[in-house]
Amino acid sequence: MPTKIITFSLLVFVYLSMSCGGSAEQSTEEVPTVIGLTSLQKMDRQIEANPDKAELYLQRGDLYYELEGFDEAIADYKKVISLDSEGVDAHIRLADTYLSYNNSRLALKTLEAASYQFPANLSILHKLAEYQIILKQNNDAFTTLQKATKIDRFDPKTFYMMGVNFQDIDDEEKAIRSYKLALEKDSDFIDALMRLGFIYEEKEDPLALKYYDSAIAVDPDLYEAYMAKGNFLGVQGKFQEAIDVFQEMTSQSGKQQPAAFFNIGLAYFQMDSLAQSEKHFEITTSLDNTYGMAYFYTGLAQEKQGKIEEAKESYLQATSFDDSRQRAEQALEALK
Repeated sequence: MPTKIITFSLLVFVYLSMSCGGSAEQSTEEVPTVIGLTSLQKMDRQIEANPDKAELYLQRGDLYYELEGFDEAIADYKKVISLDSEGVDAHIRLADTYLSYNNSRLALKTLEAASYQFPANLSILHKLAEYQIILKQNNDAFTTLQKATKIDRFDPKTFYMMGVNFQDIDDEEKAIRSYKLALEKDSDFIDALMRLGFIYEEKEDPLALKYYDSAIAVDPDLYEAYMAKGNFLGVQGKFQEAIDVFQEMTSQSGKQQPAAFFNIGLAYFQMDSLAQSEKHFEITTSLDNTYGMAYFYTGLAQEKQGKIEEAKESYLQATSFDDSRQRAEQALEALK
């Protein structure tokens, strides 16, 4: 069920979640739709044969949700609730569907009703607090989370959610304390580690590295942590160390990550290693030909090396993408 961007000098180190647009993104959306439709046909036949089996409606509701068939998903989740009065998952998924359907009022009411029906269920209380935070009902969220502590005072997610709520009202000191309490309950709580890393990063405090390293130790495939660590080192001007982190990220995964190569290129650019910089930007666009900013920075590296005609070509390619169009057009105009 259901980017942070850090700037230093003129460069932007980006996270893996950066969207570059283009045809590649469209093609990846078509496959799950086809698979989903096939699965729906199978689920329809199973439900026809077992019309009173709640689990089947839950599974079909999930398929409809993934396909953004929200009306159908809502109907199936409601059917689950009518067939299985003790089932919790359907209430949470129904609320998620309402929220995805831009109906936050019904999403909240669904969870409030569920919290009365299942007053000792932490999953319901956590989800209710999450929605109350999203809807800026922070006092209500605190009340909900206090109820959760009375059910289980050792549950790390409750303290993590308290931290999120404190952070939402800009009480950073209490947010830090809450995240650290969550880590006292569970030292491997990755979300708390990353939140603390981001907070200390904004303070330019080296403690950020401790939390990013801890997150990587818990999950060596957590590429957001590598990106965050590399970005922090780049902001501190430790470009070779940043490069090492981004290279570790690609070697750890065994995958060629465009964002990692882009950030390596940026670090080399800052170090005036222009040939290496150009090389890594070109690797980036070879892995993702919709990465507009990589074309733009390829042009910058080429221009600084006196390769004006090549730079013009790179800038021209960059004008095809929204994220780099304006800067590329300005760079082209300057070379006329």
